[in-house]
Amino acid sequence: MTSTCWHAIQNLILWRTGSALQEGIDVDDAIWARLKSLAHRILVESSEASRSGAGAGVNDND
Repeated sequence: MTSTCWHAIQNLILWRTGSALQEGIDVDDAIWARLKSLAHRILVESSEASRSGAGAGVNDND
């Protein structure tokens, strides 16, 4: 791939990203339902137990 072609691809990606941030994106209803189902299965409800020990410890690699 030539550098000119690569540059054009980078510009297209940047344009598409900016456009999506400005205008939003369309998500198929079935995919959205699957994402919501997954989110509900992995969500940890907020409680004292869930908050204790949450976040980084001494460093961000804990």
